[in-house]
Amino acid sequence: DTWICVRTLSDHTGAIRGLCVCNEKVVSCSDDGCIKVWSPGSWTCVRSMDGHDGAANAVVSCRGRLASAGDDGTIKLWGSTSWACEVTVHHPLIPPDASI
Repeated sequence: DTWICVRTLSDHTGAIRGLCVCNEKVVSCSDDGCIKVWSPGSWTCVRSMDGHDGAANAVVSCRGRLASAGDDGTIKLWGSTSWACEVTVHHPLIPPDASI
């Protein structure tokens, strides 16, 4: 079998650090600090969330929510229908106002 690229999604301004599927949407995170939600039917960006100071390094779908981790030492939990940040957890060794 041969795999062929059917679409290139390009809306981030930095390197892509992670991808996951959450509630039938594709989610990406990037060095630009943004988390983007893509509709797999049209392959358009349907939501862009800025929540991390610095790079967003990882995204994962967990129990109907989206979790992201960033260079700022935070983990953010996002609602998978509103895509609003519901919880921010700060790393205990990195003060919330630290410049990294």
